[in-house]
Parts: sequence; C-alpha cells; structure tokens
Amino acid sequence: MRSRPSKTAETIVAVFVPPTCREEVLGDLHERYRSPGQYALDAMRTVPLVIYSRTIRAKFTRARREIMSSKTAAIVVAMLIWIGCIVWIVNAGRPSLPALPYSEFLVKVQTGQVSSVVLKHNNSNTVLATCRMKDSTTVRTVLPPDYTSAMSAMLENKVRVEMWDPSSGYLRLFIQFTPLFLCAGFWTFLMIRHGPNGPFFRSLRLLRVVAWGVGLLPLLALDMTSSAQSKPAPAVLSDDEIRKILIERIDVQHQSVGIVVGVITPEGRRIVSYGHFAQSDPRPLNGDTIFEIGSATKVFTSLLLADMVQHGQVALDDPVSKYLPKTVKVPERNGRSITLVDLATHTSGLPRLPGNMTPKDPGNPYADYTVDQLYQFLSSYQLTRDIGSKYGYSNLGGGLLGHVLALRAGTDYEALVVSRICDPLRMKSTRITLSPETKARLAVGHNAGMAPVENWDVPTLAGAGALRSTANDLLNFLAANLGYTNSPLAPPMAAMLKTRRPTGQADLEVALGWHIFTINGKEIVWHNGGTGGYRSFMGYDPAAKIGVVALSNAETNIGVDDIGRHLLDASVPLAKPPAVHKEVKVDPKLFDGYAGTYQLTPAIALVITREGDHLFLQVTGQPKFEIFPEGDRDYFLKVVDAQISFVTDGQGRATELILHQGGLDQHAKRAVTQN
Repeated sequence: MRSRPSKTAETIVAVFVPPTCREEVLGDLHERYRSPGQYALDAMRTVPLVIYSRTIRAKFTRARREIMSSKTAAIVVAMLIWIGCIVWIVNAGRPSLPALPYSEFLVKVQTGQVSSVVLKHNNSNTVLATCRMKDSTTVRTVLPPDYTSAMSAMLENKVRVEMWDPSSGYLRLFIQFTPLFLCAGFWTFLMIRHGPNGPFFRSLRLLRVVAWGVGLLPLLALDMTSSAQSKPAPAVLSDDEIRKILIERIDVQHQSVGIVVGVITPEGRRIVSYGHFAQSDPRPLNGDTIFEIGSATKVFTSLLLADMVQHGQVALDDPVSKYLPKTVKVPERNGRSITLVDLATHTSGLPRLPGNMTPKDPGNPYADYTVDQLYQFLSSYQLTRDIGSKYGYSNLGGGLLGHVLALRAGTDYEALVVSRICDPLRMKSTRITLSPETKARLAVGHNAGMAPVENWDVPTLAGAGALRSTANDLLNFLAANLGYTNSPLAPPMAAMLKTRRPTGQADLEVALGWHIFTINGKEIVWHNGGTGGYRSFMGYDPAAKIGVVALSNAETNIGVDDIGRHLLDASVPLAKPPAVHKEVKVDPKLFDGYAGTYQLTPAIALVITREGDHLFLQVTGQPKFEIFPEGDRDYFLKVVDAQISFVTDGQGRATELILHQGGLDQHAKRAVTQN
C-alpha cells in the first residue's frame, strides 16, 4: 500500500496547479512514487509540464484569478530561483585543493577563511575528518573511529581538503547577478498576472531564453571563478634546477663551500643543499646545519618590538632614553628624541657602527665591545641629520634596540628571543649560545678566499646580528609569517609590515625589521645578513605565499641574496661572478706613499697600513684585510669583490683613494694630520 504524498508536494501542487487539475497531478505523483522525500522533487518536475501543456491552457485561464490574485506565486517563483541557485553554488563550489599539513586546515577554519573542512585520503578517498566552526572561536573536529590511521595520514600529508570558502568568487559573482535573478522572478510574476493572452505570456519564448540565461549564470560564475582559482601560483624552480645553481656557485664560481636553500609553498616545504661543512670536513649540509645569520637577526629584534607593543609593554613612539639608565644621554636633534620605531626602521640618524669600536681581534670585531662603551658613545655623539628624515642602515641602531627591549623585559636578549619567538615557533636550533650538540652542527665559516675564519661573538649589540639558525628553523619562521602555521605571533608579524618608511630607492621600503622590495607589481619581504664567514637571506612573497631561505658558509660579496630573490621572482637575474683580478709585482716602496687614513664618510674611515712588503686596508669597525696590486696604483681585495685606486700627487703621495664596489666609485680624501 502506497502512502500519501508528502505535505511539501501537496503544497507545491496547491500553489501552482488549478483545482481542476490537482487530482491529475497528484495521481501522477502516486504512480511515480519512490520515497516520501521524492514527492517534492517530482512535483517540481511535473508542475511545469502541466502548466505549459496546451490541453490545460484554457482551464488555467479560467482558474487564473482564483489562484493568482496575489503576488504569492511570483514571490514563490523568485524564492525558488534563489534557493536553486544557492544550492547549486554550494554544491558546485567545493574545490579540491592540494595536500597540505593538517594544522594548516585548522588555521583556515579558525581564522574564518572557511566554514567547514572535509579531509579525504588521497588514495582511498575515505573521509578522515571534518572540521566545522562551533562558534566564532571554537573549531569542532570530528574524527572517525579509527582516528589513529586518520591522524597518521594527516601528519604524512596524504590528505586533500574539500571545502566551501565563503570568501571565494562564487558568492561574490552570485551577488553581482542578483538584479538578473530578480528580473527573472518579476517577469514570471507579470506573466502570471496577465494570463496566457497577455503580452508577457506570449513572450514565453523570450522568457525561456532569459530562464536559460539565468540557469547558465552560475555555470559562467563557476568558469570565471575556477579560472581565477586555478591560475597557477608563480612557479618555484625544481630541486634539480636549484641544485644546478648551487653547483655553479660553489664548483665553478668558487663563491662558497656549502649552501642550503629552503623553500616553502602552498604545496609544502623542501630543502636543497650542496657542498660541505668545511674545506677539510666532507660532511654534507642539510636543513639542520647551523649557520650564523648576521643581520637577519634584526627581523627577530623588530618582532620582539612588535610583540611587546601588542602586549602593552612598550610603544613604538617611546623614546629610547625611557628604558636606559638616567646617566645615559641619548642624542637628540631639533627637540626630537630617538624612538624605538626609529631604530627599527633605520631612521634614527645613528651611524652604521659606533665610532669608539676598536676591536682587539679584527676577526671577531664585536666580541670586546662593552655596554659601557655603548653608553659612552651615545652620550657623546652628535647627530648629523634630523631624526626620521632619512634612511641610513645602522647596526648600532639594531643592536641598541635589542639591548633596550631586553632591559625592558628584565632579561638578556637571547632569553627574550627564545621565550617569545623560538619556543612558540618550535625553532629549537636558533640560539646565540650553542650546546655541544648544536655546535657539532655548526658549519665552519669561510672568507672570500675560502679560508676558514673564527665565529663572531656579539654580546652588547646582539640584536644586530648575533643569532645562529638553520634552514628548517627559518622555514618555521616564514611559515608563521605566511599564515601556514597558527601562532600567537601572527598579530605582531602582521603589524611589522604596516609601519613603513621610504629608503630613498623608488622600489624599496623599510618596515619594522623587514625590507619590502616591489617588483612586477608585487611585494617581496626580505632581509639578508653576513658575518665574517657566512651569508644569509630569508624572504617571502605574501601574495603567492612563497618563502625562501638561503644560507652560505662563506662571506663573499656575491652572497646568496640573488639566489633567494631569483627563487621568489624568476625575473630577478642571478648575480654575475666577480671579475678575475691578477696579482702583479710592484715596488714595495710605493706603499709608503699610500699609507694613511682616508675619510669615506664622517663616521667611516679607510686606514691603509704597510707591514713589510704587504699593504693592508681596514674599514671602521671591520677587520683588517690585505690588498693586492694589479698595477702601481690599482689594488684589489680577495675577501670581497672590491678594488682600490690611489690618486697621487707629483711626489707619489696619495691624496685620495677611490673604492670600487657594487658598481659604485666612492671617493675618500686623505685625512689631514694634526700636528
């Protein structure tokens, strides 16, 4: 015995079908019955056939006033159009995305990027878990009974996600077509109101065209959105292509002993390495090899600043003097004080290095610089430009910022970085002080001649460049900046990019710690670093969600910056190898006319000294290096791609020198000797 049609089906028939035809329609539904829930669907399929049937057209005309005396039918039709389109969009708009770590799916749900997530196994297609927003802050995750295998698959990235993203183009395009949907509903209303003899019913063919158009709009929206969503992200070179670059850089150009490159994309992360721990140590490098990262430390220092601002412990506009001992007089100019944000953006007016920095060991220049010396320099220094008026990169400023923040937190700089950044981001190898285990993973640093050098110690100005880290740790750091991992540091990381100041270069800005390079209409966020034996680069493309780390255990002028930028944007060329310079024999007596001090800037002097038959150059705050003749007045350095030319008078005494480096010719006049 068949049960009666569902109430939904009866309601649909009562609204659309004239009384004289209702039994016929209901009888047809009885014959087609399969399940109670099917009645409503069958009713919707049957009713149009009945309405447009020529045999009942006359009956429909007579019953028109009885049924269609109000706007109810037109409203129902419009609602059905809306509901049908929404249902279609919801069901069609579930894109399958590439496999990503399970934690990244949770982040998307927690941050409101998606309302629900369904994880399926790549091979078996079985549902592993579902995540839905329980409220604005809680994620409800449902795992199957065999949750052990499910979690194992998630951790091994053997999953894919199927989700509806309310921020995607489906809903936006659908809303844009709202007027067309309303017009279709209103047209239907007019057709019913005026009956089969009215102009609107006679234009049924036109209405059908409009209806077909309305039906195709979601398909058009799907096509347009799919095209936008399926547009491939900027391609990052393959592992083999990256390795070829490293081989060329190390074996052909001889610009490093070993390089490790880390890449993070929406598809995951990967490590490519080539070379060795040292010339005398054939161990291969990997993602856990430790390098000195130099000035890339400044990004961590500025993140500490942004995080302490978020917690209300400091303010960007706080004067530096607020957190220093009262006995320290921080330089001011025109009534303005140096603030924390001035230090983070290199606009404080402080020099690159303190003038009283005279290292006993040029190979470890920061090791013996004390806090007392720092305070003495600050109390005696006179600013040469207005605070905040001009960008001027300052290691002193970065180190002072780290020192001040540590004083405010009541701890030392390393402990502050570890507790606030390294621990939350699971960067277990990022430290200043190395344990025996981590020291065994520290690659040996080399100078430009590929000779091993000692490591740098930076106790007082630690915030400028004291950290040591690995490619894996720095990828963790970039993953947090790109939003791949959920982190309490997400707000301060975002805040770092909101504060920006010009650098004087059209396509380059400085944010808190980071530099932002604009190329091809997109932004590349980056910082590099270098010490006596290492070079580093880390950067990311926020739009494409790609990050790159490059670490080298040799301090060369070419470094690894170009590799990092090339991987982030293929239009950035790789650097050309430095020109080859050949040493020639000259009369050592010439050196007496070259020895002396040459002032490059008010804060930077180049000191030329003779030691026997050798000539040396020392830049303020840097080690002393030998320069080699390639002519009577032309010399070159082997540790960096730089050359020196002496301009002499009639007696062979140099009156100035010209420093050729980085495509620039910088003139330094001989300093006048005071008698």
